[in-house]
Amino acid sequence: MTVTSTNSQLILSVLQGFEPSTRLSPSRLQELAELVIVEKVSKDINPFRMNVMQVTQAIFLLQGDLALLYKNGDKKILRGGTGAAKFAVDAGAQQIDSAIAITDIEIMRIDLDLLDIMMTWDQLADYQNNEPKVYARVPEIKTTNAEWLTNTGIFSITEIQKGLFSRLPSPNIDTMFRRFTPLKVKAGQVVVKQGMEGDYYYIIDSGKAQVSRAVEGQMQPNIL
Repeated sequence: MTVTSTNSQLILSVLQGFEPSTRLSPSRLQELAELVIVEKVSKDINPFRMNVMQVTQAIFLLQGDLALLYKNGDKKILRGGTGAAKFAVDAGAQQIDSAIAITDIEIMRIDLDLLDIMMTWDQLADYQNNEPKVYARVPEIKTTNAEWLTNTGIFSITEIQKGLFSRLPSPNIDTMFRRFTPLKVKAGQVVVKQGMEGDYYYIIDSGKAQVSRAVEGQMQPNIL
């Protein structure tokens, strides 16, 4: 069993034909293409035999023939490139007891937790985009759109998993999406001022901002 160095763009085109990754936004698919694992497995080898994370991974058959034996005694031969192979090998209701490569095969592994996070955030972004809302007190803020929510680096999978939003409880994700809105700020425009009551949480998506803090009558600037 060997891990291939398949080009991410090639993997991207493959992911567009598999379920459920085909339902991800283009930016999420691009992120996922950088994180999946593609392996070549020799004939007569069980592709699950060294999968220590089998419970949390989805395995897709890309090429070749794979024999599946289910715990209820049923047998099935799965061929890469067919309609049935567009779904994870173990995506059905029946539990797989063993699997043997009838020919040399190529498989793709996707972390299920990672895929679930991507699907959740994409679905919430699309929901946020399609639901009308009213924002008071800040007239220059426009309604959020799904393109911004899915393409901005703020909501990249790295930030979602390890950044600020990794500490956000899942039930609160929807509430946050309902409140987030993009705001374009011109150079020189004051966004917040020291001493004013805080009413919004600002995150810099692109560009630079100068932050100054008054300390004993002097301004201490800092560039972010």
